[in-house]
Amino acid sequence: MSTYRYLEGAVPVVLHVEAGKDIAEELGRFFTEGDYKEIIILGCAGSLERAVANYPKDMSLPPVVEHVVMEGAYEVCTINGNVTWEEGKPKVHIHGSFAEKGTKVYGGAIGKGTRTFKSADFFLLAYK
Repeated sequence: MSTYRYLEGAVPVVLHVEAGKDIAEELGRFFTEGDYKEIIILGCAGSLERAVANYPKDMSLPPVVEHVVMEGAYEVCTINGNVTWEEGKPKVHIHGSFAEKGTKVYGGAIGKGTRTFKSADFFLLAYK
């Protein structure tokens, strides 16, 4: 059965992340410092210098997760997800896609170690 919840009192926020920053760390820091219950990541405009994409190795459950690390200049196509609390720490769960030289597009679950190139603006709904 599917479930849903209302984000009563959620406020829109644009989080600007400077060059060279780990996006998961920055989202987690914003979440913790603001003492939010949840942040919904609606999108992102920006670029990456390092992208870590996580993906399931096969159809087994629980999934065996592998990752690929890509270095270079990538333009963000999409990023969405959320930040919640898990075992007293922020859990950043984001998925997205990014383009290399405007032709090849890669994607998956975006992992820790993904860093901005020039900058990135995250479009968020945050609620306490």
